[in-house]
Amino acid sequence: MGNVFSRSWALTKLSFSVILDDKELLVFPFLSAFFSLAVLALFWLPLKVLFVPGTGHSSVTLWVGLFLLYFFLTLFSTFFSVCAVHIIKKRLEGGNEGLSESFSFAFSRINLILSWSLVAATVSVFLRLLESLAGDRRNANPIGFVLDIILSLFVGGLKLTWSIVTLFVVPAMVYKGLGPFEAIADSTQAIKKTWGESLARHYGLGLIQILFLVFGAGFLFLLGLGLGAVTNPGAGGVAMILAIAAYVIIIFAVFSLANTVFNTALYAYAATGEIPKGFSQDILDNAFKSKV
Repeated sequence: MGNVFSRSWALTKLSFSVILDDKELLVFPFLSAFFSLAVLALFWLPLKVLFVPGTGHSSVTLWVGLFLLYFFLTLFSTFFSVCAVHIIKKRLEGGNEGLSESFSFAFSRINLILSWSLVAATVSVFLRLLESLAGDRRNANPIGFVLDIILSLFVGGLKLTWSIVTLFVVPAMVYKGLGPFEAIADSTQAIKKTWGESLARHYGLGLIQILFLVFGAGFLFLLGLGLGAVTNPGAGGVAMILAIAAYVIIIFAVFSLANTVFNTALYAYAATGEIPKGFSQDILDNAFKSKV
């Protein structure tokens, strides 16, 4: 367990060193979050109406609305990820790049981003449809109940597989200018080159993120208790809640960027065999143990 934690912490420090060198990278996860929240706010009321039974809206309308929601969420997320990966790529190669150049680069790849958003939205709707088939069948028949469980497990496996094979899609767009299907194939090949049986355990940024969330939010809560924000609700209680919410958002944004940094470094290592600047052979080999 000690080796796992030390390796996780080493990965975190290496990824954060890139962020510290280019602090403007933090703009991208916050922009992505802002536009994603705006899209959710825009679609919230229409989808809520469509979900209400007896409104007269067809199920086709509902699924079209969900498709558009997934499309725009993926569009903004991918756009700002491409911006971030482009700057990270330049940094790992020993160069530098500004925000304006990254936006220009992302717009130069807008056709790939749009194509990928269409593919990702289609897959998301398909998986959501399968989930609804598994969740809406309230069948008291034991056979039906078992089939529902099997379908739920199958959908879970598909979602996990999709998340794995698309891990390096954005780096493939940035490094090679590949379209969605070529990028998925390239991402799969990169994973095969660096695959390990202990993928989740070695990829330890998530562990560090959880620790920061638990201890940081816990500290803010205890601080609020000490200042009387809970026993005397009001402005103090609201301030404590806002502080914890802001802290959680910041942690998610920062670690999302750290995750992007390491994914980009790992993709560069898998694609070229060269060690990106700031990373070591031992760290990369132990993050995803290479197949023999």
